[in-house]
Amino acid sequence: MSKPRTAAEQQIELLRQMKDARTKRRPGPAPSPRPAVPEPIAGGVAPLAEGAAPSGGAFELMEAPKARVKAAGPSLPVSRQNWQRLRARQAEAKEFANRRAMGDWAAELLLALPPQASHLDREAKEELFKRLREWAAARGLR
Repeated sequence: MSKPRTAAEQQIELLRQMKDARTKRRPGPAPSPRPAVPEPIAGGVAPLAEGAAPSGGAFELMEAPKARVKAAGPSLPVSRQNWQRLRARQAEAKEFANRRAMGDWAAELLLALPPQASHLDREAKEELFKRLREWAAARGLR
């Protein structure tokens, strides 16, 4: 005698049966018989019945899969080093609610600088960043 199954065991067995039934493929519709193709004429051209397609092999019209389009919107990639620094600072200070807020803040800072500021030489950039840090420290920001 087999011992009675618990409700959980019965449910597991039912789920297993449903899974097995879902994975089995149902047979597709039987292929329709092809219409008879008339015998070719001596000239090598076969006459076509009205509405029939030329017999040059099977012709199938298929739609090409649509290319995956990137989501339209801003994308400003940064170097791996800068991204790691940004993530570490965000983990430490929790300044921004999400990546978009972080990106918007960075864009505001960039737009506050005069045009061509990115083309400054290394020493000038270091001076600019040093002055920005001093300005922030004077206002109580670390």
